[in-house]
Amino acid sequence: MIIMNVIGSDKWLKILEDLYESDEDLCNIYHIEAPATSKVCASRTFEDIKNLDDFSFYVLINEGRISGWFGKEPDHLTGFFLDKGLRKNSKDVFKSYIFPKFGDEFLSSVYKKNSRAVSFLKKIGEPYAENNVIFTVKISK
Repeated sequence: MIIMNVIGSDKWLKILEDLYESDEDLCNIYHIEAPATSKVCASRTFEDIKNLDDFSFYVLINEGRISGWFGKEPDHLTGFFLDKGLRKNSKDVFKSYIFPKFGDEFLSSVYKKNSRAVSFLKKIGEPYAENNVIFTVKISK
């Protein structure tokens, strides 16, 4: 069973570091800072989200440990990460835990460099906008 909690900003950086440390490919290939250490990748993500208005940071706890996170602005899924264990059922995790936090439609954006996340978002949403750096989908429930 997965438990979901909102976490205060004082814990975000450590959570990001721990999760990113568990995914070598993210920091070596897919992250906007890649190739880099998990600390560099976590710091960049933290810098991207720390001053967002009306932002909530959720963690997904599976089998007693933090196994993922996602960020929520009012109508935007702003960043997400699922560890390898949750990734196997990523569509179900999104539908059961993330989608209910949003209205009928919302947007999600990732760095285009993260082809793994872009590919996943194309499976759950429709391309909405993109530029040289960002890819955005519109997700409808």
